[in-house]
Amino acid sequence: MTDGEQRPLKTFFTEILRAEGIEPGNRHVPRGLALLISLHCGIPMEAFGVKSTTTSRNYI
Repeated sequence: MTDGEQRPLKTFFTEILRAEGIEPGNRHVPRGLALLISLHCGIPMEAFGVKSTTTSRNYI
């Protein structure tokens, strides 16, 4: 989606939402909560045989 320049993830999603005609708003998820959610997403993924690239081993 870029020509090699780095952009914040928020900018990436904001552009996608605006392209679909959705105004993204000004809310955010605290970093700690996002980390907690990502760690627990691995359990359902493993149940379906999907390998997660983000595991608790990467953060602890």
